[in-house]
Amino acid sequence: MDNPNTLEELKEALKSYKKGKYTFGKYATGEQIEKAFLDGKIFVLKGTKKIWLLCVFVPMITAIMYFFLDIDEEYRIMILVSFSIAIAFVEIFVVIICISVVRWFVVISPSGVYYRRVTKKGYFEWKNVTLAKGSIHTTRGGYKRPSVTTARVIIILPNNKELLFDSGRYGNKEFVRKTKRVMFLRLFQIYSTLGRDHPK
Repeated sequence: MDNPNTLEELKEALKSYKKGKYTFGKYATGEQIEKAFLDGKIFVLKGTKKIWLLCVFVPMITAIMYFFLDIDEEYRIMILVSFSIAIAFVEIFVVIICISVVRWFVVISPSGVYYRRVTKKGYFEWKNVTLAKGSIHTTRGGYKRPSVTTARVIIILPNNKELLFDSGRYGNKEFVRKTKRVMFLRLFQIYSTLGRDHPK
């Protein structure tokens, strides 16, 4: 059974983060993560703000496409109006996606995890779940599109459903850049193991 006090503690940690009262550290090794656990450190990871770049690139790419269109001058205004309407609709859709991603968060404590994905919030305690998989995943790139490497963690919930956490969805200033994906994995691995063995 989940402890309601643990959930309230995580909610308060998120509120403190939003108010600028969060204490940032610097983590580059598993040993540092273990010490953070023993110190009772609660990590707050928020949705990455880099997603807002989509709002800039979408109209920019569309404008470039329009510029290189080989069409008669008499049709150019009509095409421009059509493009403008299309951009407006696409931009609205992109903004909605960006807002939903930025609102994602995961709060990780020695006792459990509080998270939000799209519109759904959830919570679990380490003693009730299983960390099924943690890996570095690379998505193959394509023409003029580089491959993307992220860390992925899969949690098995009490109802046997799988919950995926992807490091690419979260910004984090606390992990050293060169090891940020590994630290994302180690955070879940160490906190879940110690949280089950030594529940607080």
